[in-house]
Amino acid sequence: MALKVYTREEVNQEEFKIYQHLSRANPSHLGYPHVRTALDTFTIRRLGGDHLCLVQKPMWESFRDLLYRNPTHRFTEDLLRTGLMQVFLALDYLHTECKLVHTGAKDSGASNSGVANTPSGRYQR
Repeated sequence: MALKVYTREEVNQEEFKIYQHLSRANPSHLGYPHVRTALDTFTIRRLGGDHLCLVQKPMWESFRDLLYRNPTHRFTEDLLRTGLMQVFLALDYLHTECKLVHTGAKDSGASNSGVANTPSGRYQR
């Protein structure tokens, strides 16, 4: 499991709402397995302020990490085809089932499970 613990100043209720929305859409869609969802959320109560927590499955390697791990620093056609298909299926799930659009990202690392795997950017419904 992966645990994201927010600092007291970092509380982002919108991210929690997006994860709830993602998990309520159509799980039979082919793109659903390629979208990272929240398994659970909870709060750590502290005197100085609470910490919201998000429980998720760990992410896969990024395309960049996978590329550098390969001795030739190139993708095979099969690997690229499979990775891009996962990205496109995830995007189709986000757009058609969730009516969600990613409008920007915090970092340049794209996950090989699709843009949806890291809601570090901005999303719109």
